[in-house]
Amino acid sequence: MFSTPFKIIVIILIVCAGGYISYQYPKIKTETTYTKLVSAAQEYGDDKLYAMSASALSAALDIKPDQYQLYPALASSYIHWGIETKNTEGSVKMYDEAVRLMDVYITKFPNLSEVWVHRGMAQYQLGNYAKAAANFTEAIRLNPRDVAADKLLKLSEKKLRTRF
Repeated sequence: MFSTPFKIIVIILIVCAGGYISYQYPKIKTETTYTKLVSAAQEYGDDKLYAMSASALSAALDIKPDQYQLYPALASSYIHWGIETKNTEGSVKMYDEAVRLMDVYITKFPNLSEVWVHRGMAQYQLGNYAKAAANFTEAIRLNPRDVAADKLLKLSEKKLRTRF
């Protein structure tokens, strides 16, 4: 019924389409996994399950390491998780990791006040009150209406005054 050249063309198209589908499937599967992890992290954060949120965000960043918009959320999860663990050795590592993430993020997006607040919060939890105050001051410079940064700056300055 169909000519041989037509059958050959159909076979080639099927093989090419199959190759394209098998090539695209891992990308689709990876994108779905990434999306599910980010969604789960948000739900865990909303439920104050910071360890779970940090784990999901870390896994999402393993899939797509260039997704810098996740860094502040991950830093926030580390900070809150550290606070929950009551300043143990593990919480110090979490605060250090939050500072590291914000250092990377600030080099790429230096004009976002919330990033400076996150780094300041981690520095505050580490007892680096002068560094925390400097971060909160920068956040206020970038966003003079940042009430949280203003309150945290006052707390940092108070700690600095009472420390010496």
